[in-house]
Amino acid sequence: MIGISATAFTITRNSTHFTPLLLYFPFLQMAKYLEEFKVFYISKHNGRKLQWQHSLGQCVLKSSFPHGEKELQVSLFQTLVLLLFNKVDGLTYLDIREQTAIGE
Repeated sequence: MIGISATAFTITRNSTHFTPLLLYFPFLQMAKYLEEFKVFYISKHNGRKLQWQHSLGQCVLKSSFPHGEKELQVSLFQTLVLLLFNKVDGLTYLDIREQTAIGE
C-alpha cells in the first residue's frame, strides 16, 4: 500500500525553464491527487491555466531496508522507477520505459 502526502507549489511560466510534459501518469493514486489539486486551483484562480511540469516534481519515499527504515528524497521520475520495484526484484531498461512512459 502506498501512502501519499502531497504539497503543490505553483510558479509562473516566466520564472523557470519548462521541459516537455509527461503525457501519461502511470500511478493512478498519484494521478488522482493531481486532478484534485487541479480542480481546487482552478476554483480559486479563475481564468488561469494549470500545466504540470513533472520534471520539477520531488518526492520523499519512506522505505524499509534490512538495516532499518530510510527516507529518500528523489525526483518524481526517480520515484516512478523506484515504485516499480515494490512488485518485482528486477526489471530491464525496456520494462522500466514501458511501465513509466518516461521518454529517452
